[in-house]
Amino acid sequence: MLKGELNKIIFSRHLYNPSFIGWYILKYSKLSLSWTFLEKFIPNFINSELLESEYKKFTEDFKNIKSPKIALLIGGSSKKGKFSKNNIKELIDNCSKIAKNMKAHLLIVTSRRTDEKILEQLEHSLECNSSLFKWDKESPNPYFAVLNVSDFIIATGDSMSMCSESCSTGKPTYIFNPR
Repeated sequence: MLKGELNKIIFSRHLYNPSFIGWYILKYSKLSLSWTFLEKFIPNFINSELLESEYKKFTEDFKNIKSPKIALLIGGSSKKGKFSKNNIKELIDNCSKIAKNMKAHLLIVTSRRTDEKILEQLEHSLECNSSLFKWDKESPNPYFAVLNVSDFIIATGDSMSMCSESCSTGKPTYIFNPR
């Protein structure tokens, strides 16, 4: 069910390449029935020890949340592009549908680049079980704990670090690429 739901909306996949010590994102075209190379990922320092130690700092935040848990990692506008209202609406609508269909809980983590308008849309538009972790640069960041506790991950494609780190967990990772 998950694969079918996600394949309708998210079309990128990750592939590990040991000679690069990183990851590639590939895009599948249903029209041409072929894969296209999109991006190389940067190496990172994700490992099970880091994820577990960070999770221990936030155990209380997750103890009453049942599986499946979906990590939704949201970046923001960058030099290469802006998140439009339509992009965020599409992401929220699709993630809400997936979570509701799977009876899952969305664990949403924002970044320093996540715009206030995106946060407002998230707070008012989600129609599923969710927890929103707004990173304010001062309080502890639950990012690695969410990576640890989630069953699979959806990350916005604006941040190579988030995408690379998500793929490095070994968990199913889906990259949201705004159209």
